[in-house]
Amino acid sequence: MPKIEIKEAHTLLPQEAQQRISTLISELKIKHKDQISDINEVWNGNKCSFSFKLMGFRTEGTIEVHQTSIELQGNIPFAALVFKGSIESTIRSQARQLLAC
Repeated sequence: MPKIEIKEAHTLLPQEAQQRISTLISELKIKHKDQISDINEVWNGNKCSFSFKLMGFRTEGTIEVHQTSIELQGNIPFAALVFKGSIESTIRSQARQLLAC
């Protein structure tokens, strides 16, 4: 599966960044329940392992919260490969908004 890797800086306390990410995942479960299913997130310290199905395609990855940045690594389905640039751009934009002070 094609991979995406995104690193975004933040100036929040790591706990605040982690809480915002967790809240966003909860909101996605509700807001996009018709497109996203089987959402799982497991936090182990500052690292979240996640998986979900988007329109029937399974994807998974990790989000790691560091002192001054977050790192997202994940897989995207081959069927979405043509949209990889757009997906990365959207994630970066959302991460910047989510982690803004």
